[in-house]
Amino acid sequence: MLRLNLARGPSWLDLRHGVKVEVLPLNTEMRMRASKAITGADGTMEPDTNRAINATTGALSTDGAFWATDFIPVKANVGYSFTAPATQKNWAFYNAAQEFISAQSFTGYLVPPAGAAFVRGCNRYLDVPPEAFVLVEGTALPAVVTPYVGELAEAQINKGRPNGYAGLNAAGKLDTSVMPDTAGSPLAGKVLAGLGDSITYGFIPRNYPGYPGRLSSYLQRMGEKLGAAQILNHGISGSTLAYDAARNPMCRRLADLDNTADLIIVMGGTNDVRNGIALGQMGDSTDATYYGALDVIARGLLEKYRYGQGTAVGAGKKIVFATPIRLIEQGSGQLNAQLPAFQEAVLRVGEKYAIPVFDSYNDSGLTPELFQTLQGAEEGYTGMYNPFVTDGTHPTAEGHQIFADAFSGFVRGLY
Repeated sequence: MLRLNLARGPSWLDLRHGVKVEVLPLNTEMRMRASKAITGADGTMEPDTNRAINATTGALSTDGAFWATDFIPVKANVGYSFTAPATQKNWAFYNAAQEFISAQSFTGYLVPPAGAAFVRGCNRYLDVPPEAFVLVEGTALPAVVTPYVGELAEAQINKGRPNGYAGLNAAGKLDTSVMPDTAGSPLAGKVLAGLGDSITYGFIPRNYPGYPGRLSSYLQRMGEKLGAAQILNHGISGSTLAYDAARNPMCRRLADLDNTADLIIVMGGTNDVRNGIALGQMGDSTDATYYGALDVIARGLLEKYRYGQGTAVGAGKKIVFATPIRLIEQGSGQLNAQLPAFQEAVLRVGEKYAIPVFDSYNDSGLTPELFQTLQGAEEGYTGMYNPFVTDGTHPTAEGHQIFADAFSGFVRGLY
């Protein structure tokens, strides 16, 4: 007989002869996998990114501020505690065939109705990210748990326990002593603001699941990667950088930016090229041309953040310009030929005002004109596309991650 003295937390058992076994607390991840093995139910635990749940119908909708859990097995009429902020969050219940039963909002505690076998919930990324979420049976969260983290759990196991172990402490809060150190992140405690167009907004491209809709853009991903306390996304689809009364021009939206922003990123130009905005020339000072609008924005942001709030505050503010990423379009290719001139304008105006410029055109990691292996199916977009930019203009979720990783490295160099 093998008798095991099991600890409550993660531990290693020495079975001698060089054999060691790691024992982990039971969590929703393991339970899902067991359910899949026994019942054939879908055992994946990957969060459904950029999705929210309707509290009345249980329907999923695209929302870049939210994420939804997968189907989590539960027992009807049994109480469950979950990680949650003070505000209510929506949950949907399903039967054993994963057919919708009902939906309701809860705060920290829920009881599945009769007939329920699965539940799905949603949270705002800024309230409870996937790696900090847990659902457990009972009226209270245990002192130490493994959060709902999908594949991240395996990555933590591979790093070795207990240092890679992420859990909740006795107060029910995320135990940051064993999490990555965000205090040393360049944007820890800071506010990131982005002024841009549909790429900053996170428009889901054609020929990609979820279109039309919104995904987590490079701005959100970069802010999270660098530990930003708040991320303010001022991206608007169709927005030009220079003045166009019908297109929410960025040059006229500086007042929308919060004074508390610590890092302000400006990227635009794709819609200027598409809509025939005049390039202009160095020395232009009105927002009628692209060069002039860049000048107006540069001066406006410096006055608003660097000089307008006093030198003590202004010294800590940073402004970054970014050149437009590359694009392709079906037809003549005239837009492709024009874009480098707009890229050069951003570099030159940034140099004039000593504003750092991230050259997205060359350094984003995205090359829509190359590796065109995806056959488009959307009307008007049936050509061949790069799988990271599936309509020639807008990055996919994976494309935004590539962009965010590259941009993050640049931002780190500013701090």
